[in-house]
Amino acid sequence: MSNRKGAFIVIEGTDGSGKGTQFEILAKRLAEVGHDVVQFDFPQYDLASSYFVKEYLNGKYGTANQVGPYTGSLFFSLDRYSAKDKIQQALDEGKVVLCNRFTGSNMAHQGTKFINSEERRGYFIWLDNLEFQMLGIPRPDRSIVLRVPAEVAQQLVDQKEARSYTDKKRDIHEADLAHLQKSVEVYDDLCSLFPKDFTRIDCVRSGKLMSVPQIHDVLWETIKPQLPKTNNKAGSITNASKEVPSAIDTNKVTYVTKNENGQYGITAEGEAFLKDAVTSSKGNVYAFTDKLSPVTIAAAMARLSRRADDMRITILDEFANAAGKDEKLLQRVITAYGDDSVQQLVGQHVVVEGASNLLTKKLEWGRLAAYLEQSTRYIYFDQKDIDGNYRYYVPNDLDTKTRATYVHFMDAIFDLYSSMVRELTSYVRKNSNVPKAEQDVAWQGATRAQACDAVRSVLPVATKSTVGIYASGQALESLIMHLLSDELPEAKEVGHQLLVDPV
Repeated sequence: MSNRKGAFIVIEGTDGSGKGTQFEILAKRLAEVGHDVVQFDFPQYDLASSYFVKEYLNGKYGTANQVGPYTGSLFFSLDRYSAKDKIQQALDEGKVVLCNRFTGSNMAHQGTKFINSEERRGYFIWLDNLEFQMLGIPRPDRSIVLRVPAEVAQQLVDQKEARSYTDKKRDIHEADLAHLQKSVEVYDDLCSLFPKDFTRIDCVRSGKLMSVPQIHDVLWETIKPQLPKTNNKAGSITNASKEVPSAIDTNKVTYVTKNENGQYGITAEGEAFLKDAVTSSKGNVYAFTDKLSPVTIAAAMARLSRRADDMRITILDEFANAAGKDEKLLQRVITAYGDDSVQQLVGQHVVVEGASNLLTKKLEWGRLAAYLEQSTRYIYFDQKDIDGNYRYYVPNDLDTKTRATYVHFMDAIFDLYSSMVRELTSYVRKNSNVPKAEQDVAWQGATRAQACDAVRSVLPVATKSTVGIYASGQALESLIMHLLSDELPEAKEVGHQLLVDPV
């Protein structure tokens, strides 16, 4: 952020806190002192990118509590992702990007769905990594939280004029006073946990709501240090969240038609597409070919709960023209951390090398996925690595003296294990009743397993092995959250690697 030419400022707060008013006043003042301002109003209700947000806020997917925090967050994240390039361009040009709500709003509203504070913090980390690292959305320089008690905020909501995204006086968040109260608490939590990112302004002092000019003065003094230098010429204001007419896609193929009764028909182009995409274009039972990626198939199957059509119609109507496009976004968002219905249909193979026995148990917690590991029951664990070390985990936070003591005793344990397992293998083989003519490779493996199984209790929990995991997106998400919230440093490290590295 230090190398930016421009500045990225966000106005946050619960619904009814006066964000919109301060957003407009601040933009005008910035322009008056010579800044070029690019405004973003999130969600961007005038743009197609907010479609799922509007459906969610109008209760089309159920109540706020029925929609999980991760699923709900994705609706808003996709909307912000659509503005990524515009925001970055404005910052590169030295302009001030001013947003009415951003990622902090998601954290506050969806964060109310967590009772456990550690789980909520894990969710904050998940969303932060998703947006600012995986999707590469620019991170705000400063998010200013306008704090207004929920009871006051709800009264101010009722004074708002009609809004484009809903025909109701209050959306599903605004109608729930308990939700608003919890949102205020979560915003307080954000300001406490991440003081470099979030700054709180108390708008009610001595029991009285401050005037609009008073709040603006405090806001102005708060953001001044973040602003770039100006040439003292008159600035400008551009609203980047308004609908811009798009060019017609002349390459789009018509795969389906729709009559006046809302019934779909398949065109000749659609029939040709299905011939290559499914094993049967007419029958009731069919599978998919490799024409469509597993991710696209999973996303199409997830639409089953929302469309009454033959699924082949859904594929032609919603996915055929998009085949091969935006694959990275689809992979990152829907596959890795997406809607529950999609997560159950797409899986991922993951390997964790050098996992201690203790970490292995945590990886296999709940048995939510399919696991394979190097078993102490069948493999000798006395082989040393290329550096001449036994396979055990050494914590990074040990001081020099403690580390030396730890390594000394671990080496002694592994020396003992090596001696015991080799001697016991020899003993088992010498006393075997199997005729020498039948003592083949299978016999050698069986006798080794007998010895390994008997001696494996000598191995410490620090013993390292490789763990293979095949997990659905849903199970992988649960595993990552579980590891990130664990007290074991090794577990936290692997959880972070699973989250950040492309899996």
